[in-house]
Amino acid sequence: MLSEKFGAPKLQRGNHNMKIQFAKPEDFQEIRDLLKSANLPFEDVENGIAHFLLARNEEELIGCVGLQICEKDALLRSLAVSEKERNRGLGKILVQEILEYASRLNLRIIYLLTKTKKQFFLKHGFIETDRKDAPDTIRSTSQFSSFCPSSAVFMSKHL
Repeated sequence: MLSEKFGAPKLQRGNHNMKIQFAKPEDFQEIRDLLKSANLPFEDVENGIAHFLLARNEEELIGCVGLQICEKDALLRSLAVSEKERNRGLGKILVQEILEYASRLNLRIIYLLTKTKKQFFLKHGFIETDRKDAPDTIRSTSQFSSFCPSSAVFMSKHL
């Protein structure tokens, strides 16, 4: 299992311990609920749960992000932070951790689709990319082909 191969960090924030760890199948319901509360698609998460990172405090799941591996590329997906934890830098931490993980997997390009967070991802080195330039492996994902509307901004980052 990937979580055994790649360790995930424990972080201190304020007076709270926060742990980032790889998701397990039994985490699916919590991930689904968090994505649902953030108005993000969750229907196909269960199949790729091994490539999800979760942020937890002492009580609950407070953030998640995942990769959908597509040969040597990946789709960054399902970045969500619980409402009470937003605007405290957790999204930034999760993106940094998932990109580091992608680098360890020797992935080439990370793609994503966003309806509302273009500026956030620009700050993390992603660039807006024309959807017609998406590789077939990315086009065939349900995120690209059906869950995210054509109005969503398509972005990429070379690792």
